[in-house]
Amino acid sequence: MAQDRRISITDIAKKAGVSATTVSRVLNDTKGEIKISEKTRTVVLETATRLGYQRNPFASALRTSRTGIVGAVSPNLGGTYFSILGHDLQVAAQRLGIELLIGATQTEANGIAGQLSILQSQIFDGILFLGDHPYRQKLLSRESHFHKPHVHVMAETGSALPLIGVDNKLGMILALDHLVALGHTRIGFIGSPARYSDRAQLETYLAYFQQHSLPFYPELVSDLEQIPYTPEAPSFREKTRRVVAIHASRLLSQTQPRPTAIVCASDGYAAETLKAAYRVGLRAPEDISIIGYGDQHEALITFPELTTVRIPNQVIAEAALVLLTELIETPDSDHLRRTQTLAVPELIIRQSTAKAPE
Repeated sequence: MAQDRRISITDIAKKAGVSATTVSRVLNDTKGEIKISEKTRTVVLETATRLGYQRNPFASALRTSRTGIVGAVSPNLGGTYFSILGHDLQVAAQRLGIELLIGATQTEANGIAGQLSILQSQIFDGILFLGDHPYRQKLLSRESHFHKPHVHVMAETGSALPLIGVDNKLGMILALDHLVALGHTRIGFIGSPARYSDRAQLETYLAYFQQHSLPFYPELVSDLEQIPYTPEAPSFREKTRRVVAIHASRLLSQTQPRPTAIVCASDGYAAETLKAAYRVGLRAPEDISIIGYGDQHEALITFPELTTVRIPNQVIAEAALVLLTELIETPDSDHLRRTQTLAVPELIIRQSTAKAPE
C-alpha cells in the first residue's frame, strides 16, 4: 500500500471499528478501567500491521519521556576495532529490542558542546560513550550538566564510571606467559601509549619482566606516539600502517639485542609487523614470533594466521546495553552509576608463534 502520509491511530480505529482511545491503549500497552478483550487487541494489532503503522517515538516521548532509542558515539569510525564493536552493539540492541543510533564524536570544543546538547535531548533515552574520546573531561568536569543515563564502553579503567570494558592487563599477561613458556626472553613491544588500551598493555609488559626476574631491554620497546585522528581524516589507517612499518622494521633490524618475539597492541600492528619481518628476511614463526591483540579480521587474513588475545566484543556489547537499560529504568541508582565490569580476554593460539630459535 503506497503511503502519502504517516498512518495515524485514527486511521487504524476506523478500519478496526474501535475508538482511537482503544487503539492507543493497545499500541502503547496501557491499562485502563475497562479491560480490552484479546479479540479486540488482536484486531487492532493486525489492522495496524496491515496498514503499515509505524510508531512515532517523538510523540511517544511526550507522553512517556521514553523513545526506546539510545545513542552511541565513537571516537574513531575510521579504524577497525570500533567498527566491529559498533556492529556487535547493533546486533545486541536488535536482540534486546533497543533502537541504537551510532555516530562519530565531534573534535572541536564548540562541536563537542553542541553534540552533547543533542545527546541530552529527549530523542535519546541513554547514551553509550565508546572508547577514549574528547567528551570525557567535559563530562567529568564540575561545569558539566549532562545528566542523561550513560555508560562508558572500552574506556580507560578508573577514569570514568559506569564502565564496561576488558581486562587489558590480563590480556598482556596471557600473551607474555605464552611466549615465555615457548622459551622467549627477548620480547619486544609495539604500541602507542597515547592510547589508553596500549598504555595499559605497556605498563603490564614493563612490570612483567621485573616480577618474573627476566632481562629487560628498553631498546625492544617501540612507542608509536600519537597518531592524530578526526572523522574527516580518511587516510588515518594508511598513516597508522606507515608508522607501524617504520617502527617494526627498526625493531626487527636490530642485532644487539635482537628480539625473538614481539607483542603488538593490536592485530593491525601485528599484521604490519609480520610484513616488516618478511621484508628484512625473517620468517614467522621460525625466526620471530608475533602476537596481536583483539582477534580482529587482520588476525585471519595474514600468513601465518596470528596468535592473538581475543576481546569478547559480543559480551561487552550486551553488558553495556543491559547496564544502560537498567540505568534508564533506575537513574538514581548509585550502585549502577559506580559499576565497573571488565570482561575476561582469551589467548587464541595460531601459527605466528613457536619456540624461541636456538
